[in-house]
Amino acid sequence: MEPLPESIASQIRGPEKDLAACTWMDGEAMDFAFVSEYDGFYGMTRDLVTLKQDDWDSTTPGSLAAALHDTGKDLPAKFGDANRLNNPTNFTYGFKTREGGLGLLQITSFTGNPPGAGIRYKLFQPATNQNLTVDGAATPDIHENLMERLDAASSINDMTEKSRALATVARSAALAGEVEIVKQAIEQTSDFTQQSRTAHDAALLLAQGGWKKPAIEIAKNIDDYSTRNRTLSELAQ
Repeated sequence: MEPLPESIASQIRGPEKDLAACTWMDGEAMDFAFVSEYDGFYGMTRDLVTLKQDDWDSTTPGSLAAALHDTGKDLPAKFGDANRLNNPTNFTYGFKTREGGLGLLQITSFTGNPPGAGIRYKLFQPATNQNLTVDGAATPDIHENLMERLDAASSINDMTEKSRALATVARSAALAGEVEIVKQAIEQTSDFTQQSRTAHDAALLLAQGGWKKPAIEIAKNIDDYSTRNRTLSELAQ
């Protein structure tokens, strides 16, 4: 999760701001973005549901999948604003990512200076990643599919679109535990900001899947010191 750029966050509430925020998230391959404690958050997923706070521990992949609906289209959503009834710290949010992953998100706190939000989340393996070998590695079919997607993304000439596609491949590879593909996707991302963000997201996804050691290795190689320190701090929790 990243804060919205100031040029968007400072806009007046309304459809134009919502469109600008969702367009930015789509271009940056972001699932969630933080606006402010007053304005809440934006989500760009296939579906997002609000659950009880205690559902964090009791929700299973099966029950979450049953609660979500995927129409095959990206679903922009705004949630957790200053309305006392919507206080996001009182809920658990279930979601399905654009890559097919299922997960839970909780907002744990807010900070004032600089403005920010504390979060925790966990991801369940998506259905396409249920075909794993006993040692947790992806099957040949999944590996081959990821390699084909990496090749396609690497061949894109437009640098912005290429970085976006590589970020998507890196996240999918991280969910499957394909560490080398994750590294290749990150290395081929020429946009410095996007590269750091992709490494951050991939490292956390790897750690969530039980691949903590390569996650830390990837985090240590993030060039942006702020993102590097934040990622290592999150991995240390």
